[in-house]
Amino acid sequence: MGTGGRVSIFSMSSRTIFQVLEATAARYGEATALVQPYTEDAERRFRTWTWNQYKQAAEEIAAGLRRLGLGKGDIVAINSE
Repeated sequence: MGTGGRVSIFSMSSRTIFQVLEATAARYGEATALVQPYTEDAERRFRTWTWNQYKQAAEEIAAGLRRLGLGKGDIVAINSE
């Protein structure tokens, strides 16, 4: 039985999202992970991110949040377009 009296029908991994990202970056490295559209000079363009770049960006964001005083267990909301 799950928490709060609910029955869980899914088996949950104990890995964190970052652990999954780490493993994926180790496996796929320079392969394309994301294609991000953006507009520059009124022209639609695309930026491609590899798995290694995606992991590095996540590490930089985490470092910035730690610098602001956030730690394990703190709740963060992300507002993104």
